[in-house]
Amino acid sequence: MSNVKVGDTLTYNCFMDNEVWPLKIKYRGKENIRIRKGKFRCYKFSPVVQKGKYFKSDEDVEVWITDDDNRIPIYVKAKLKVGSVKLHLVEWKNLKHSLAKI
Repeated sequence: MSNVKVGDTLTYNCFMDNEVWPLKIKYRGKENIRIRKGKFRCYKFSPVVQKGKYFKSDEDVEVWITDDDNRIPIYVKAKLKVGSVKLHLVEWKNLKHSLAKI
């Protein structure tokens, strides 16, 4: 993450439905996020999604991942054509490193 700049698009190979395909993710910067389990330092990303059937824009999904050595997805927010979806981590255990709690 040390060389990544806000607005950069990263590509990772993703395995889904017995197929490997490129997943593009736009880096949005660092942000502190509060969920029910506390406040965390995070990296914010927007996976580039296909607009049309479910999404109005190709950046309608946002993901916050802890800014620590665990890199745990803490919070996900998605805008859909019919509303929105919010997901947050409610439990974790056996982590190798301390979480980036504030």
